[in-house]
Amino acid sequence: MPLLKNITLITILSVFYFNCYAQTPAYTGNVEKEPEIKLDKKVLQNAPKIPLRFGQQELITDRPFLMDPGYGKTSCLLFELPKLKTDQLSLEFETIILNSRLFYPIFITLSADYETRDIIKDKLQIEGNPLAGISHTSHIEVDNTIRYILVTTDSSLVSQSISHMYEISGMRAVYSGSTPIFVPSSTQTVFQHIEFTDEPMLQVKVASASNREIFTREDGFYFGLGVNFGGEQVANNPSGDNYRAGGGGLITFGYSRSLFSSDFVGRAGLGYRLQGSYDGDARNRGIFSDLVLTWQTRHINVGAGGQLETANSIRDLQGNVTTFKTTIVPKFIMEYRIVDGSVNMGAEFLPGSFTTTQNQTFTGNRFALALKFFM
Repeated sequence: MPLLKNITLITILSVFYFNCYAQTPAYTGNVEKEPEIKLDKKVLQNAPKIPLRFGQQELITDRPFLMDPGYGKTSCLLFELPKLKTDQLSLEFETIILNSRLFYPIFITLSADYETRDIIKDKLQIEGNPLAGISHTSHIEVDNTIRYILVTTDSSLVSQSISHMYEISGMRAVYSGSTPIFVPSSTQTVFQHIEFTDEPMLQVKVASASNREIFTREDGFYFGLGVNFGGEQVANNPSGDNYRAGGGGLITFGYSRSLFSSDFVGRAGLGYRLQGSYDGDARNRGIFSDLVLTWQTRHINVGAGGQLETANSIRDLQGNVTTFKTTIVPKFIMEYRIVDGSVNMGAEFLPGSFTTTQNQTFTGNRFALALKFFM
């Protein structure tokens, strides 16, 4: 009996339940009537300001200050917007649930002289799962009359709690011959109590100066898998595809960094290329490193750069080894963002040629399919 037959795979489903009283702030008296906003301009002028910049995406760790803007005295954060180059700016504030505690944000937009322009209170909607993280996200659009955003909460909510429910569904493998088919086996309901707090834990994303879309810029390390197609044949491989110049499977480790406040992101990677054989000690292998500049949108990345190919060699079944000189080839990429900021699927084109140590040249024009996973 196959070992996998008794293995249970656990998947987390994004199914949530909220007590109705917790979906919006609760007030005494007439719940339809908003409290009067009373802002002390002197307090705001002297309050610590958190400057935002185009293209910013980071967790805010600044300490809040105490103020009563009308919802009771509680913790507040005052964000200073960059000077807009367009009529509108998009921002995203993600309230992260940490240690079962939630900060429910209320946004008050202010002019340059601290006059109230608008009050933004989103209906509470928690998304995510225990593995990827659970949070509440607010999307905000401001025009060029807005200079500051004051973030506060309703003091009457603090210490209240909500019940959050998610389901853990188990699956088991049922075999049809040697092919596993995964079918549901059990479902477990898990309840989690979340308490409202006045301690903000906000992840902020600001659109770039040239793009109003909010998306995750790919900052940090990444891991890639792929395969090359094309290149001129160099040696036979009876057990599979023939050995071609620059061919084989790819594994890459790299680092990605957004540039300034733009939608451009630079990447540097180091990789290993290998194609083996079932019939003996034959292989096609090499080491490569690349530098690529990409332009990114919410769904598509395009880029260009160069790739250094080194330690390239092909060994056939008779033991003959063809060694190639180090070469540099251009690289063009196009990617689709399967999961924003986490998983990309793309195609690459690398035109060029490979020259052996015996000065024989092979065409190395290649296409590649690749997956990249950002950490």
